[in-house]
Amino acid sequence: MSLEKRVVTRRAALTASGAALILGVSGCGSVSPINMKKKQRIWVSLHGFKSVRHVKSTVKWVLKAGDKWDVRVTLADDPPYEDALKVIRNARSEVAQIIGSGKGGTELDFTISWRQAGTLIEWDYFVRDLEDQALKGVVSASGSAVEKISLHSDEIFILYRGADSYPEELLLDPASDVVSMEGVKVTQTTTIGGAEFYIDYYGGDVDLRSVPLKEVLEAIDPDQREGATIRLQEKDVVTKEKNVQLEVAAFGEYDDELDADAAAATLKVVIGNKELQGVKLSVREKNNSVGDYVTFEMKDGDLAGDGYPEDKGETILEKLEG
Repeated sequence: MSLEKRVVTRRAALTASGAALILGVSGCGSVSPINMKKKQRIWVSLHGFKSVRHVKSTVKWVLKAGDKWDVRVTLADDPPYEDALKVIRNARSEVAQIIGSGKGGTELDFTISWRQAGTLIEWDYFVRDLEDQALKGVVSASGSAVEKISLHSDEIFILYRGADSYPEELLLDPASDVVSMEGVKVTQTTTIGGAEFYIDYYGGDVDLRSVPLKEVLEAIDPDQREGATIRLQEKDVVTKEKNVQLEVAAFGEYDDELDADAAAATLKVVIGNKELQGVKLSVREKNNSVGDYVTFEMKDGDLAGDGYPEDKGETILEKLEG
């Protein structure tokens, strides 16, 4: 090897070792002695809680940002209620104190997970002071029909296992712990007979159980249910005011014209429901985009107006009268 190449190689090696030394001394990254000690303290602290079975903590150093910690705690299956509640209320703050969360750009992602009656629970940061009611709601909502419940910020997502027929107890009691929390959005998601369902609650001010979702599904031709989407919401997403809306995207492919006969058959089964304030009927969605559609306002169970666009509405109304 030439003298010039030996010099370059030695310089590169010195640069690499110097960088490693800087990382170790400054405490940056998961390999730093400081962060290794913090990991040990996190492990000891979290295993001090009853029902904690596994702790995994990782840390990445981001240039000009600081340490980014990801801590995941797994509890024993079906943990005693008080054990789970104590972890939920106190574990995150203990870890935040250990790592100095919020100082020098240090950030913390903290997740608690466990199996409750066979349902996977994933609990991220959630509304303070609502943990007790939220946990009661999670316990009562868990079961063989529910695949996963996720809690994040002020939202709860309940994912059901797919079913061939409509479950009688799908729509939730507005007085239940999981629905009745003020300021919390609860979303149920499931697939029934190939059709996707999304049901949103905001505080349980409205009893959605009167909305005939089973009949809506049955009104759709079985051959057309695959890929159909059915949405039901309790309140307006922005204003949070009562605005019970039903959307059914099932009446033709995205590029097709709306099948008026099929749409009218579905509209017919919801007329008379006093909770609904509006119905939207459309062809199947494509990448969350809506194609041909028609909307109707409702009041006290009756259609209010001729629908929009008017020509589509008139066609549907003629089908109803025919």
